[in-house]
Amino acid sequence: MTHNQNLVVGFFIAAVIIGVIFDFILLYHFSLFFGSNIGSDSAPFISAFMATGIASGAFTILLVAYPVFKKTDKTYDWEDFR
Repeated sequence: MTHNQNLVVGFFIAAVIIGVIFDFILLYHFSLFFGSNIGSDSAPFISAFMATGIASGAFTILLVAYPVFKKTDKTYDWEDFR
């Protein structure tokens, strides 16, 4: 695999880890937040959907932000900022 393929796979693995962590955090907080039995029963489903959205958002942000930080213009010598 090339460097770019390894990079995207690494971003995907990081997003999956973020999603799993947020799933546990949201499950814990939603089970405390909903007071009724119906709300407590629906907490695992709600937290899974929200964690999936957070993970896909993290993956998208990583893919968009990486070229901005990696390919910045580094040819200046701070002469314009005197």
